[in-house]
Amino acid sequence: MIGVFLIIICLIGIFSLIFISRMSAKTIYRKRINHQAIDSEWQKIQEASNSKDIVKVRSAVLSADKLVDYLLKAKGYQGKTIAERVKKARNEFGDLYDKFWGAHKSRNRIVHELGNEVRYYEAQQSLKIFMQVIQRIK
Repeated sequence: MIGVFLIIICLIGIFSLIFISRMSAKTIYRKRINHQAIDSEWQKIQEASNSKDIVKVRSAVLSADKLVDYLLKAKGYQGKTIAERVKKARNEFGDLYDKFWGAHKSRNRIVHELGNEVRYYEAQQSLKIFMQVIQRIK
């Protein structure tokens, strides 16, 4: 009888450890998400995106990408780069996962390519995708 009891206790302990280890990846480092700060930052991004100045619109793309990264970090996704965090959050992105990568590639072209060839329309499309992503993961 005691042997059965010990086996049950061990199984409960093992299942508890498995559950805790799966949850800890998301919760141990989780910060409180400041929704007011996110909304305020998004308002600034929208104002810049409404500009006819391509430089302001491109800057809005950079800010939107940073905002996604902030949310991922705040939700506890770990990684050295935004790419690593996005891959870990794939399930949260759902059908926006591939679209996000297109928008992020536009951001990378703005930052890394000489000539900065992201056009106004492409930047606007990227901003729409970032907004959808932010609404989903917020």
